[in-house]
Amino acid sequence: MKKNINFKSIFVILFSILILAFSQTIFAVNAQGPANKTDSPRILPNMSIAPKLQVMSPRSIRAIQQKTLCTDVTLTVRKNAPSGTSNLYAGIKEAIDGAATRNLCKITVMIENGIYVGNLNITRPTKLITKGGHSVVLVGSISNLQKHDLFIQRISIQRPTDFGLLQMGGNLTLDNVSIYNTSASADARTGTALELHDGAKGKFTNVTLSNNAGVALYLNGAETKVVAYDLYVNSNKINPTALNELVKDSKYQSRIAAIDVAFGATLLVNRFNFANTEITAVFARNYGNVFLKNGTVSGTLDYKTGDFSSIGGNNVLSLSKSRIELDTFTSKNAKACALRMSNAYLKAQNGDVFGNAIGLCTWEMPEPTYDIIKCMGNTVRFHENGTNYSGQTVPLPDSCSLPNPPASCSAPPNCPGVAWLE
Repeated sequence: MKKNINFKSIFVILFSILILAFSQTIFAVNAQGPANKTDSPRILPNMSIAPKLQVMSPRSIRAIQQKTLCTDVTLTVRKNAPSGTSNLYAGIKEAIDGAATRNLCKITVMIENGIYVGNLNITRPTKLITKGGHSVVLVGSISNLQKHDLFIQRISIQRPTDFGLLQMGGNLTLDNVSIYNTSASADARTGTALELHDGAKGKFTNVTLSNNAGVALYLNGAETKVVAYDLYVNSNKINPTALNELVKDSKYQSRIAAIDVAFGATLLVNRFNFANTEITAVFARNYGNVFLKNGTVSGTLDYKTGDFSSIGGNNVLSLSKSRIELDTFTSKNAKACALRMSNAYLKAQNGDVFGNAIGLCTWEMPEPTYDIIKCMGNTVRFHENGTNYSGQTVPLPDSCSLPNPPASCSAPPNCPGVAWLE
């Protein structure tokens, strides 16, 4: 008897077997668990993966290498140290230059007794520290042009050429540092002891700038700011080229003061003494901001241009929309003006102004409603000056124009319309 073949049943059986085999394969693969994230991708035959290429600049590559491969190192500087010793150098310049050839993130240079010669070029975040009980003199300059953070402690920089320390951006911390006898060349910018640009931030403690041939402290730029405690500036000169420019043009302003704060830069000082400088001791110009508290400005010298004429001689000068504020201060023995302003702001309180050719000199007001007299407060005493006031605004109250005025002048202490630095 001929049997009928049920093809439909056979098809169902074969299909079930195929589904079972496929399910077992999937179970076996899943049982292995997820692939390790570090595994290379599997590439099937006749298939390819085209990676997305990213071209990196050499500078980016170096930056990544420095972050991933560089180390922090402490170097030691000792006079007459043997060569070839790891992390031990015979000079400060040798240590700095040696670090530049190594892949170091930050360096701390511990310096022992001695006078060291050489100009330093900072190439990475750096600390220069004199070991406790030691005395260190650097004959040369320090240049930091790449916005690296720089910390200097207990070092005297002497006889540098053109500038003592130049900081372009980054943070600069000075602790017990002095800069003496910077020499000047034909360039009007030279002779500067300490200069900060490009938004550099400075924190100074017990810093002395003395006998330099140009500006003692120069700050430039709206983001540049220095906070100083115990700042001493004395016997600084004016660069001869800058002085000649000033003689030719009385409106010339660049680098004609011991302290020059310009183009929106800010200087805040608590405890200071500025003495015996040429032309101007403290100069804020072009929106510069200066706050001085607890100190003395004295003895600023003028420059004779003829038998009966001279320029300069101002202890404090605010020009061109700048702002200067003084609190608990003395301004004395200026050859011209103890306090001077023109088209700028000037505020003073708790002050003693005496022994000057002129106590207060004012010219153009920065705005129509600005009253400089009100900004002197009732706690500033003007006395024993050649004259207490000279200018183009309402003079000091009558009591303040007497040869021997009372202990204070009666002007109101408020200074309306001016947002002073805190």
